[in-house]
This record gives sequence, structure tokens and C-alpha cells, in this order.
Amino acid sequence: MVKHKILFLFLLFSTICFISKGQNTTSPYSIFGPGEIQAKGFGKLKGMGSAGLALKSKYYLNNLNPASYTGIDSLHYIYTAGVEGKFSLFEQQNKTKSDVAANIKYLALGFRVDKWWFTSIGLIPFTNVGFEIITQNYIEGSSERYISQHTGSGGINQVYWANAFKLTKNLSVGINSSYMFGSVIHDEIVSQPVLNSTYLVSRKDYLNSLYFDYGLQYSFKVKNIDYSLGLVYSQKQSLNSRNVVTVASEGNSGYNNILANDEKKLDYIEVPNTFGAGVAIQNGFKYTLAIDYHYQNWANVRYPTQADNFVDAHNFVIGAEFRPWAPSVTNKGFKNWVFRAGLNYNSSYLEIGNRLLDEKSISLGVGIPLKNEKARNVGSAINVALEFGTKGTTQNNQVREDFFRLHMNFSINEIWFQKRQYF
Repeated sequence: MVKHKILFLFLLFSTICFISKGQNTTSPYSIFGPGEIQAKGFGKLKGMGSAGLALKSKYYLNNLNPASYTGIDSLHYIYTAGVEGKFSLFEQQNKTKSDVAANIKYLALGFRVDKWWFTSIGLIPFTNVGFEIITQNYIEGSSERYISQHTGSGGINQVYWANAFKLTKNLSVGINSSYMFGSVIHDEIVSQPVLNSTYLVSRKDYLNSLYFDYGLQYSFKVKNIDYSLGLVYSQKQSLNSRNVVTVASEGNSGYNNILANDEKKLDYIEVPNTFGAGVAIQNGFKYTLAIDYHYQNWANVRYPTQADNFVDAHNFVIGAEFRPWAPSVTNKGFKNWVFRAGLNYNSSYLEIGNRLLDEKSISLGVGIPLKNEKARNVGSAINVALEFGTKGTTQNNQVREDFFRLHMNFSINEIWFQKRQYF
């Protein structure tokens, strides 16, 4: 137990260092809005396409719905960590470019406070920014061209504290309180080869805000089948921003000749109203089926330089989990494995060239139980998920991204609250 605590603290420090950099994407579409929205879901749920609004946490944590934590066993203390790598192949006008991004993804823990109160805390990404775009344009009234190199980095992160309350045997509610923070950096290097001049225009937004979202779950049983419903909601939120714009020319050691500098406080970076609903069916250990729908009201969000690009976003997910063999300590190792699959369709909040930017993916996953050490880590597992998908289109000179994502999660269950008995 002590070594697990030390490992958890090490991972917490590492996660803060890595996530705070926010460089977990190379998508050119992360130039829009607050960046590329990161899908929620820990470990097991990634293998199901991130479906699970109606599923309760049990031997794992489900951050899709803050009401889910009422499923945590009274004796268990659960902590989970995830790492993720993504390979992307971008195509535009028959030209291709590949990129790889990898990082620690999240860290969280959860446990029961009382028979009616359950809690979880963690650190997760909300958006990521990472792009490099080069364009050539004509100087107005001239045949001379100038080159613009746009680069972006950073993102928004969330430190959350979720609390779930069991109102009745079948009904649970939850509230997720988050502190959102981070920086979004957009740099533009403008160069004019004929005049041998180069300038840097840097815009940095240092962001922070409190953020709340809410959840509800209702479950019931018919014969041997468990049914459950889940709802989540979050309201539109403006993020506090300290906006710094710097214009500099190139000197002997970089862009250190400051020509202009302006700093002001703004609140133009917004996240929209969101709503989600899900259903789940479970037949004991044999199988689980989950179907989710998410809605984000981006059409009512306005950014000063991107007023016409946003539309409402819709996300449909179906995921399944099954066990070919009944779990048993006498089984061979692979016969205790859990297998998962999921389908995900996401129409994003971006409409570019009168065409909706959508994303389609399929997920496959497996849960491998860890060795049971004197029955103190029942339910601990390594969860691996593979996701294959495509985003965007090559029509109208746009960029299509084909991607492969590998997600690995460590979910550790410790029995901390068991009383010793002496005979």
C-alpha cells in the first residue's frame, strides 16, 4: 500500500508537469476556438468508445458522469492513471504529412466518504492546442509575396473535485467542481524575403476560471438484467483571460527587438452549454452495453476573430464489454480478461467552407486483471485501448486526418478501510 501511495504522488507530479505543457495534439484544426476538445473517459471506457454516462464506478472510475461515483465499494480506494500516444497522417491536395504526439493523459482517485457520500479528485485535459501552418499571401497593391508561419501550443486543463450523493437505492446525483487553467499561445512569423524583414506577432492567453457540471443516474433491475439511465449538464462559461500581444523584429538572438506590447484582461474565450444522456444494460459479468448522446451549444458562442465558424456539436457513441468466460481464480490468465469495443461519431463545433468537420472512429480494448495480492487489490487492472479514426475531408482544399491512438490505463484498487480482527 505504501509503494502505491509513493507511485501515486510521483505520477501526480509528473502529470502536472506534462499536462500543463498541453502539447498533446498536432491537428491544424486546434487553431480554432479554445483548441481541440479532449474526450472524457478513463481506462475501461476508452475501449468502449468513451461510452458510459449511465455506468457506475465500481472497480474503476467513471468521470463521464459525477453521479457515477456512488458505485464505489465501501472498502475501496481507487486511483487511476493514463498515458496516450497518437499517430496522425494529414492529407491535403495529395500531399501528406505524419506526426506523433504522446503524453501522460490524466490522474485521478476516488473513494467513499460515507454510506451516502462519495468523492473523486483528479487532473485532466480539457483542450489541447498544437499546430503549424505556413501560408503565402500577396502584399496589397503589389506583386510581392510575404510568408506567414502560424504555430500554436498550450491548452486548458482541469483540476476537479467531484462529489456524488446517493439519494435512494436507485437514484444518485453528482456535482463536479473544477478549476480550469492553462495558456493558449498563437505565434505568427511574417517574413518578406525581398525586403529581408521578419516579424513575430505573439498572442498569449493565460486562462483560469471555476467550472461546474452536474450529473444524475437512475438504475433498476428486471429479472437478471440491470438497467440504468444517466444525464449530465454544464452551463456556458466565460474564462478569465490575461491577454498579452507582442510584436517584435528579429535581432541577434531571436525576436528580442520589441516593437509593441499590449496586455489586457478579457473574457472572450468561452465554453458552451452542454447536455448528455445515456442508457446502459448489464447482465452480470457476461456483458455490458452502453449508448450515449452529447450535445454542445457552440452556435451561441462568439469569438472575435472566428464569429462564423461555430455550429452546435453532436456526439453519438455505442460501446460494449463482454467476458467469454466466467471470472475465477482457477482460470488461466487470459480467461479472466475483459474485452471491449466501441463506435463513435462526432460532428464537431467547426464548419469550414460550408462543410461540417466530423470525426468517425472505432475502438477496441482489453482489461487485464493484476495479480491479486492477498485480496487487497481486487479489481485492479491494466486497460489497453486502440482507436482508429478519420477526421475532416480533403474536399475544398481542406485537411483530412487519419489517426491511430493507443491508450493505456492503470487502475489500482486498494482496501484501506478494513478493520483488523484478532482471535
